[in-house]
Amino acid sequence: MWSRHGRGWRVGFAARTGRVCGAVLFMGGGRAARAGRVRGAGLLVRAGRVARAGRVPAVGLAARGRRHLVASGGQASVELVAVLPLVVVVLAGAYQAVLAGEAVWQSRVAARAAARAHAVGEDPAAAARGHLPGRLERGLQVKADASGDVRVSVRIPAVFPSASVGRVGATSHFRPQS
Repeated sequence: MWSRHGRGWRVGFAARTGRVCGAVLFMGGGRAARAGRVRGAGLLVRAGRVARAGRVPAVGLAARGRRHLVASGGQASVELVAVLPLVVVVLAGAYQAVLAGEAVWQSRVAARAAARAHAVGEDPAAAARGHLPGRLERGLQVKADASGDVRVSVRIPAVFPSASVGRVGATSHFRPQS
């Protein structure tokens, strides 16, 4: 359970699994640290407090080469700071996927409106522009042919303005009306 290593105590299997099994190492400074260990008490003294235990309270294992246990206070904060950039990148990617999906949806709506307008002899670009939100109008391209096919292409808005994500397009067809 506990093994003697140099001048300090090193944690064995029992503490690595989080169970208190008979012998408990005192934590903290002063008299508690000099006392060594207690047999069968099921108590842990950490920074002057006694806690009844079936499990060891937040105590991290010491790094190799150290000869004492260290408390893990603040470890969650450090882990959060380390993971936070990854969370931001994942959220930005998810938002970019939402923007791309909206661009596809809106290009289909605009293509259908442009094809209807082209079928009755009106300007398909004006009809497509009228059915798009303002943020998608800037990259609008409309191509119509005599058979009634209208292709609408819009630029996908980027989460980060310096990045170019690409374009999406949709084609719709209405037979020309006489």
